[in-house]
Amino acid sequence: MWPGFPPDHVAPSPADRCRAILLDDYTLTNAEVALRARVDRDLPRRVRYELVCAGAIPPSRVVEKRGPVFRPLPRPSWALTMGSCAGHPEPDLWHSDLPAERERAKAITADAEQAERP
Repeated sequence: MWPGFPPDHVAPSPADRCRAILLDDYTLTNAEVALRARVDRDLPRRVRYELVCAGAIPPSRVVEKRGPVFRPLPRPSWALTMGSCAGHPEPDLWHSDLPAERERAKAITADAEQAERP
């Protein structure tokens, strides 16, 4: 029995319940220990620290936070890289708020892409 546990005729304290749960399975998270011991989440953290310092359980593995995964964009078409709007008499079509003008710009770009293909 872990030193400091109360005798069998005395009800275990919340910290004793946390100790028993962690000694049984130290891989549980503090939230899981808190749920099983029916205590707040701060107590299992403190009990785990005491047990790790005493050498009764190994330190928990620190999980690295992963950053966002960036996926490369698809390669743009030749017409977009060369700028089918460059030298066009109406370059504002590509930045217009009017749907009809944007459709015209798409058509011009599509025509340039068709001219690119052999």
